[in-house]
Amino acid sequence: MISTKEFDSVKLDYLTKVTALLSENGDEVLRVKDGEIALPIVGADGNDGFLVIKFVVPKGSRDGEEYDGYSERDAYEMTLKKRADKAEEKAKKIAADAKKRAESKEDKAE
Repeated sequence: MISTKEFDSVKLDYLTKVTALLSENGDEVLRVKDGEIALPIVGADGNDGFLVIKFVVPKGSRDGEEYDGYSERDAYEMTLKKRADKAEEKAKKIAADAKKRAESKEDKAE
């Protein structure tokens, strides 16, 4: 397992690279905390805000199981698929309900 000192070094390295990349693209980058940067943004409605990016090197759970980014990705992809399936089912139900209402209206008009 990597030591905390090595984790911090890797985190700082990536924070520096991302900060440089964003700055080169003309973005104002504010270092607001250890391992955290903020970028001032303006929304489509003209309101100001901030985009916050946090750099975290997870070490794992308390029971000793190390963090596995690949498993996290797979779980997230499953969550997205479930959401998409649920949205598709909802859209089908709405379409079916709309069709029934239209047919009901036609029957009443006759």
